Amino acid sequence: MKRFHLLPLLLTGLLACSEPNTNIAPIDPSPDNPSGSAGGLQTEVGAPTGAAISQTIGPDGGTLTTSDGKLKLTIPAGALASSTTISAQPVENKAPGGTGTAYALSVAAAQGRLSAEVPLLTEAQLTLTYTADDVDGSVPEALGVAYQDKNGVWQGQRKVKLDQTHKTVTVSIDRLAPYAFYEQFELRTDKRVLAPGEQTQLTVYYQEGATDNPAVDLVPLTPVKVVSASRLVRWTINGVTDGTVKGDNYGNVGQITEDRTLAKASYDAPIREPDTNPVMIGAELDVQPFGRVTVVQSIRVESAARLSVGGAIDNNPNVALSIMGNKLMGTLVSASPTGLPFVSFIIDDFRGKGTYNFPKDGPNHTIAAGTSGEGYAHGYYKPYSTEWVSGNIMVTITEYSGAGKPIRGTLAGTYYKEITPISVSARFQGVPSVIP
Repeated sequence: MKRFHLLPLLLTGLLACSEPNTNIAPIDPSPDNPSGSAGGLQTEVGAPTGAAISQTIGPDGGTLTTSDGKLKLTIPAGALASSTTISAQPVENKAPGGTGTAYALSVAAAQGRLSAEVPLLTEAQLTLTYTADDVDGSVPEALGVAYQDKNGVWQGQRKVKLDQTHKTVTVSIDRLAPYAFYEQFELRTDKRVLAPGEQTQLTVYYQEGATDNPAVDLVPLTPVKVVSASRLVRWTINGVTDGTVKGDNYGNVGQITEDRTLAKASYDAPIREPDTNPVMIGAELDVQPFGRVTVVQSIRVESAARLSVGGAIDNNPNVALSIMGNKLMGTLVSASPTGLPFVSFIIDDFRGKGTYNFPKDGPNHTIAAGTSGEGYAHGYYKPYSTEWVSGNIMVTITEYSGAGKPIRGTLAGTYYKEITPISVSARFQGVPSVIP
């Protein structure tokens, strides 16, 4: 299964519908590039991840489509000698460089057992749909489709049809077996979410199972390897070339320090949350036959706590949480010398995870203060009226597992100074003190 989230990636000079060549060959020998098996990598069969669907299809042909539309199997007339019940089971993707969900296509044998690698009399068409998450760190053109043979080896299929408009890849198949997406190259990070100032490692990998012979339709997949630095053109942050020393924009977007031998680097997050989040880390490669291509990985920089009052933001406010009986009391105070802005709340009937609001007369209470010390309440009465206008403030507790354990949550809504509104949002976490 894929390990990271996906965002649109850049590829110059390729059409939305294409039949990409799978040969890239950007590898230089190194200790980080151990040789894989010449016959391909054997893996176990992926465990089921969802319910199977079935369709009985006869000699006249038919289709099998999952309810979410992510798989469509089109069997032409003549592919089956008799009416056959064909199943598609979502399973773990065990393919080297695999991404997204795999699907095991099979037919029930007479004894009720599933036969492996069931042949078809003529080729069928398998269409798989990919998502942005599936190609995060790669590009759609780098997607291949592989099947797992009876020996457990994944065989990558070179002749695929890519449709970027509909986000599908179609391949001709001559057997029923487990099928999965794999990526020919990919930028990986060991952490998707960083705290301000935290560091993560970046590496560009390549699927070595490729061949220069265009007549070869199948290539056994091998363990992925690290691309050499000779194939790396540049690193980018948000599409802009980044240096190897701290520049003027370091405090906002962070910094990349590259490895000079392999396509590897370390990324230091900025010391505060960036203006644009997530940060887009790119590795521009020069790989054949694609030419210049940039693979992009998104990294979100989030502090454990954040406070915003009327547009004044503190990405590292002080957080104080305490529990007294059934009450949860919380305060977020800016780390500025003035201790402003701040927001404070009391939840009288704290029950753990869930959402709490603040009605007109309690029982829960909350106040806020702006940068000048002006106070704000959670609502107000309309002038010359008894009508209450609520700021619809909500505190949502997303994590709490008992005394002595961290509480994580958010606060959002509108506060008022008389009738003047101010927007407040906060994110907080901490281990609450217990007041007897």
